[in-house]
This record gives sequence, C-alpha cells and structure tokens, in this order.
Amino acid sequence: MRFVILSVYVVLAFASCSQEQKEALNEKELLGKAIFFDENLSEPAGVSCATCHTPEVGFADKYSRVTSEGAVKGLFSNRNSMTCAYSAYVPALYYNEEEETYVGGLFWDGRVNTLEEQPAQPFVNPLEMANKDFYRVVEKVKVASYYPQFIKVYGASLSDDSIHACINDAIATYERSEEMSPFTSKFDAWQEGRCQFTEKERAGYELFKDKGLCAECHMIFFASFVKLFPFGYSSFIKHRNRRKSIVLWQRK
Repeated sequence: MRFVILSVYVVLAFASCSQEQKEALNEKELLGKAIFFDENLSEPAGVSCATCHTPEVGFADKYSRVTSEGAVKGLFSNRNSMTCAYSAYVPALYYNEEEETYVGGLFWDGRVNTLEEQPAQPFVNPLEMANKDFYRVVEKVKVASYYPQFIKVYGASLSDDSIHACINDAIATYERSEEMSPFTSKFDAWQEGRCQFTEKERAGYELFKDKGLCAECHMIFFASFVKLFPFGYSSFIKHRNRRKSIVLWQRK
C-alpha cells in the first residue's frame, strides 16, 4: 500500500494541474531546437540530440536503457542518457562542505559546468553521434534547411570555430527555454498555492519526505522536477529509527 501511495505522489510531480500557455520560442530558441532535432548531425545520419533526449519522456532515453545506443548500430555509450529537462538549473560543480560531497555539474559525472560546454561532447563521441570532429558538424549545419535562420541570428561572416561556438550557444539557449523547463506539474502548482493534494497525494508526499527516504537523494526545494534529481556524488549510510538504511546515490 505504501508503494501505491508513494507512486501517486511521484505521478503528481509530473502531472499538469492546469492548461497553462507556454510562451512562444524566440528566434534563437527555435534555431537551437532545430539543431537539437536534426538527425543529419550524426555519422551516419539518423541520430539527433532528441533521439536520446526525447521530449515525450522528459527529454530522457525513451527506452529507459542502461546504456543508450549511438549512431553506429551496435555501439552503446558508457552511460545512459540522463534527462536534460531543467538542466538550466543544475549548478556548476562545487564542494558542499556541510554535506561533505561534490554537488552540481552536467553529465552524470559533472565534468562540465555550462550548457554551452555540454553539447560539444556527444557530437564527436564515437559511441554517441560519432562525428570525426566538430568541423564535420559545422559543415552539416551549413547545408541544413535552417542555416539561413542561423545566419540571421549570428551573422554570415563567421569562421568555422565561431560557427562551432554558435551551434553550442543555440542548443544551450533552447535548453534554457520554457519548453524544456515548463514548471507546469501539479506539484509546482501546489507549491504556488494554486491547487491542493488529494488525500493519497498528501500521504505519498509525506512518505517521500520522511519514511521513504526518497528526499535524501531527490531533494525538494523550489521546483518539482529540478530537485527530484540528485546532483551529488557521495555514497553514505544513515541510521534512522534504530534501523540501518543504506542510501546509495554515487554517480559512476
């Protein structure tokens, strides 16, 4: 029964409480979205950022695989594709002295700190999008249908290195957009006082915070989806209610 109640709470964290209107994407966000969904930017073609970060499942791997398959059939990345939804709110990597652990950073191991740094790596990872180098990606963008929009946003007189930087900037801009961080779940609305939990949802919320120990890793601060993911790197054991509870959340 506790599992059922807790499941109700987790569902409400992602369920919409109201039909809110999203703001339309601006020109740079639309450009970033076009690049994000472009399946011609892998080698061989067929894999885009959205292939492994699918909007319908929270910009994560739609197959929920342990590791995600790359552009080359049969080759899998070292880790699965984590969600990039709400990634704009992930802090830069730092050491939290109070918790005695590292917090923040993008990728599972926190190896980059900004959304502009992050897109560059999957494009040239042989296990992911498998381009020989980023200049190959630049050449593909130059012949893409959205390249006139690219020129409109960034200008025409750009070196390949500048285009490289602009590609990363456009993707980062889209990842900061409301489309990728909508804050429209029922939990968000509840935090803002715009709706109420059902009895089961309230019970699930209390389990999530306390006896279930979920909130030890999936911390709840100001937003449902953002802080329902661990940004820390430690493994620890806690004693609670005379019962040893092992909580492991170490990223590998």
